[in-house]
Amino acid sequence: MIVKNDTIILRYIKEDDIKNYIRWTSIETEWNDWDAPWEENDTDDFVERQRAALKRTPQVYDKLEIDTVFGKHIGWVSSYFIDSDESKTAVGIDIPSVDDRGKGFGENALSLFIAYLFSNENTIYTQTWSGNTAMLRLAEKIGFVEVDRIMNLREVRGKKYDALTFSISKQSFINRYPRVFQNPHPIPEQSPQKANHYANPPQPQIITHHSPIIQYLAPPRNNHNR
Repeated sequence: MIVKNDTIILRYIKEDDIKNYIRWTSIETEWNDWDAPWEENDTDDFVERQRAALKRTPQVYDKLEIDTVFGKHIGWVSSYFIDSDESKTAVGIDIPSVDDRGKGFGENALSLFIAYLFSNENTIYTQTWSGNTAMLRLAEKIGFVEVDRIMNLREVRGKKYDALTFSISKQSFINRYPRVFQNPHPIPEQSPQKANHYANPPQPQIITHHSPIIQYLAPPRNNHNR
């Protein structure tokens, strides 16, 4: 596990998640209508990339799984560099099941992930298209502001839409979620090689995020790719 509040847990991928990814790419596929629908999707490749992620070390934090605090796996959050520019980290979120939307999970998960990434960043971006009204509402709730618009760049189901980029500064995020950075330095997980470096192992820090609790258990990595 990486970080949690009283609604959501963000964690590493695990073997049991693969069956959900298979379902999300074969049965519950409606989310593909909103997540970059102009791109061709190779569902087998997508699932295999999730399998490959199981072999990654815990130092890779560009994608985290979303669980409810009751243990239901409902989606994922991810980050990437815009146009390979390492000064521009963007975030995204997918909650594939329609039944899991409209319950506040999206705002809780994405704001939790953003707070986590702000340990290494001063500005976070998100990108979407003008037809994705759910993502536009979520970006507005969190406090993102539009910084770039390319008119009619995206064509979805025969209609043209604008490509949109939003950003939020660390200070603006703190102003909206003022208690997130009460103690902003996460505690690193102890690998077996490092455990003996601690005479008294540190306890996880508890940080209040709006009303929920954020518990940091590992730091974000310095680089993350889409």
